[in-house]
Amino acid sequence: MRRLDTLLVEEMHEMPVTYDLRDSLVVQKFMKEGREEGLQQGLERGREEGLTATRRMLTLLLKQRFGRIPTKISRKVAAADLAAIEQWSLRVVKARSLDERFG
Repeated sequence: MRRLDTLLVEEMHEMPVTYDLRDSLVVQKFMKEGREEGLQQGLERGREEGLTATRRMLTLLLKQRFGRIPTKISRKVAAADLAAIEQWSLRVVKARSLDERFG
Protein backbone atom coordinates (compact mmCIF):
# COMPACT_ATOMS: atom_id res chain seq x y z
CA MET A 1 0.00 0.00 0.00
CA ARG A 2 2.86 2.39 0.82
CA ARG A 3 4.39 1.66 -2.55
CA LEU A 4 1.12 2.63 -4.23
CA ASP A 5 1.06 5.94 -2.33
CA THR A 6 4.59 6.67 -3.45
CA LEU A 7 3.80 5.78 -7.07
CA LEU A 8 0.70 8.00 -7.05
CA VAL A 9 2.63 10.96 -5.69
CA GLU A 10 5.40 10.47 -8.25
CA GLU A 11 2.86 10.16 -11.06
CA MET A 12 1.08 13.33 -9.95
CA HIS A 13 4.35 15.27 -10.05
CA GLU A 14 5.11 14.02 -13.55
CA MET A 15 1.66 14.79 -14.96
CA PRO A 16 1.27 18.10 -16.76
CA VAL A 17 -1.07 20.34 -14.79
CA THR A 18 -3.49 22.23 -16.95
CA TYR A 19 -5.93 23.31 -14.25
CA ASP A 20 -5.31 24.11 -10.61
CA LEU A 21 -8.27 22.82 -8.59
CA ARG A 22 -7.76 25.64 -6.11
CA ASP A 23 -9.01 28.00 -8.84
CA SER A 24 -12.35 26.21 -8.97
CA LEU A 25 -15.19 28.16 -7.32
CA VAL A 26 -16.64 24.92 -5.99
CA VAL A 27 -13.35 23.91 -4.41
CA GLN A 28 -12.87 27.42 -3.02
CA LYS A 29 -16.33 27.25 -1.45
CA PHE A 30 -15.55 23.92 0.24
CA MET A 31 -12.17 25.18 1.39
CA LYS A 32 -13.77 28.30 2.90
CA GLU A 33 -16.44 26.21 4.64
CA GLY A 34 -13.74 23.89 5.98
CA ARG A 35 -11.72 26.78 7.34
CA GLU A 36 -14.79 28.32 8.97
CA GLU A 37 -15.81 25.01 10.51
CA GLY A 38 -12.28 24.45 11.81
CA LEU A 39 -12.22 27.94 13.27
CA GLN A 40 -15.55 27.38 15.05
CA GLN A 41 -14.37 24.05 16.44
CA GLY A 42 -11.16 25.67 17.64
CA LEU A 43 -13.03 28.50 19.33
CA GLU A 44 -15.40 26.09 21.06
CA ARG A 45 -12.53 23.93 22.24
CA GLY A 46 -10.74 27.02 23.54
CA ARG A 47 -13.83 28.11 25.46
CA GLU A 48 -14.19 24.67 27.01
CA GLU A 49 -10.52 24.55 27.99
CA GLY A 50 -10.73 28.08 29.41
CA LEU A 51 -13.77 27.21 31.51
CA THR A 52 -12.06 24.06 32.78
CA ALA A 53 -8.96 26.06 33.74
CA THR A 54 -11.08 28.70 35.46
CA ARG A 55 -12.92 26.06 37.48
CA ARG A 56 -9.59 24.48 38.44
CA MET A 57 -8.22 27.87 39.55
CA LEU A 58 -11.27 28.55 41.75
CA THR A 59 -10.91 25.09 43.27
CA LEU A 60 -7.26 25.79 44.07
CA LEU A 61 -8.16 29.13 45.63
CA LEU A 62 -10.86 27.52 47.77
CA LYS A 63 -8.48 24.77 48.92
CA GLN A 64 -5.78 27.29 49.73
CA ARG A 65 -8.14 29.47 51.71
CA PHE A 66 -10.36 26.88 53.42
CA GLY A 67 -8.61 23.52 53.18
CA ARG A 68 -10.73 20.51 52.29
CA ILE A 69 -13.69 21.34 50.03
CA PRO A 70 -16.98 19.47 50.62
CA THR A 71 -18.24 17.35 47.72
CA LYS A 72 -21.37 19.49 47.43
CA ILE A 73 -19.28 22.59 46.69
CA SER A 74 -16.93 20.73 44.36
CA ARG A 75 -19.96 19.63 42.33
CA LYS A 76 -21.28 23.21 42.19
CA VAL A 77 -17.95 24.45 40.89
CA ALA A 78 -17.70 21.61 38.34
CA ALA A 79 -21.16 22.41 36.96
CA ALA A 80 -20.92 26.21 37.07
CA ASP A 81 -20.84 28.50 34.07
CA LEU A 82 -18.25 31.23 33.62
CA ALA A 83 -20.36 34.00 35.18
CA ALA A 84 -20.84 32.00 38.39
CA ILE A 85 -17.15 31.09 38.55
CA GLU A 86 -16.21 34.77 38.16
CA GLN A 87 -18.61 35.84 40.94
CA TRP A 88 -17.40 33.12 43.30
CA SER A 89 -13.77 33.92 42.54
CA LEU A 90 -14.30 37.55 43.55
CA ARG A 91 -16.23 36.57 46.67
CA VAL A 92 -13.66 34.07 47.91
CA VAL A 93 -11.27 36.90 48.67
CA LYS A 94 -13.54 38.29 51.40
CA ALA A 95 -15.24 35.09 52.53
CA ARG A 96 -14.61 33.92 56.08
CA SER A 97 -16.11 30.47 55.39
CA LEU A 98 -17.30 28.33 52.51
CA ASP A 99 -20.87 28.46 53.79
CA GLU A 100 -20.76 32.24 53.61
CA ARG A 101 -20.36 32.07 49.82
CA PHE A 102 -21.76 28.69 48.89
CA GLY A 103 -24.23 27.90 51.67
